[in-house]
Order: sequence, then C-alpha cells, then structure tokens
Amino acid sequence: MVLFAAIGLLMWIGFLFAAWVLCMILWLLCQSVVWLMDLHAAHARRKKASAPKRVVQPARKAPARKPAVREVTSDIMPKWTPAHRRYVNRDRADWQKQFDALDSRR
Repeated sequence: MVLFAAIGLLMWIGFLFAAWVLCMILWLLCQSVVWLMDLHAAHARRKKASAPKRVVQPARKAPARKPAVREVTSDIMPKWTPAHRRYVNRDRADWQKQFDALDSRR
C-alpha cells in the first residue's frame, strides 16, 4: 500500500517537473523573440544629425497678487451659531444621561 503511494507521489513530482520544464522552454522562446524584435527595431532607427543647441530665455516671473480678503460670516461657519451650540449641548446631555443610566444599574 505504501509502495503505491510512493509511486503516485513520484509520478506527481515528475509531472510537475515536466510542466515546469515546458513552461521554461516556452518562456525562453518568447524572450528570444522579444530580444530579436528589439534588435531589429534598433537597426531600423535613423540616426539624427545633431542640431545646434538653442539659447532658451528664462521664463519671466508672474506678478505677485494681493491676497484675497476673507470675510468671516456665520453662514461660512455654521457650527458656531447659537442654534448649533444648543443642539450640541442637548446631544451631550442625552449622552451623559445614557451613560449615567448604564453606570447606575450596577
């Protein structure tokens, strides 16, 4: 019984090794085709004549802008309104009541 298991294991290892070898052969063929295509493309390129270098003028700096005036109004920051403060205070009071109720059950 053990002999059949050992033979099966060896056959499985042999199959995996053969599959790996076939994959490596295919990979090498693909890499050699890519390499040959790259060599062909390198020969097909034209060599460009070197042109005289151009003198490039430095870019002018943009004029400085005045900072924009910011007006703080209540509609920009609604969390500072009295209605929002009342809402937050009510919410905190509700949370405190719930916490105290949990604490008092012990």
